Amino acid sequence: MKANYRCCSVGSVNNGLLKECGFQFRFEEGSHNCPLCGSALVRMPTGKSVAQILKEGFEKERKQNKS
Repeated sequence: MKANYRCCSVGSVNNGLLKECGFQFRFEEGSHNCPLCGSALVRMPTGKSVAQILKEGFEKERKQNKS
């Protein structure tokens, strides 16, 4: 399964050759490093989290019960 990954390094990287990175790509799930600066890539969420879905359902049910 593939997931979106982004480099979240801050400031000058790669011995000052890059002022900032911001690399993004879709890789197979796993541990990956940025090909531009070598920093660890962070997996980016592609949709709503379970907590967000549960919260929305709770709010919707609460509104229905008030009516």
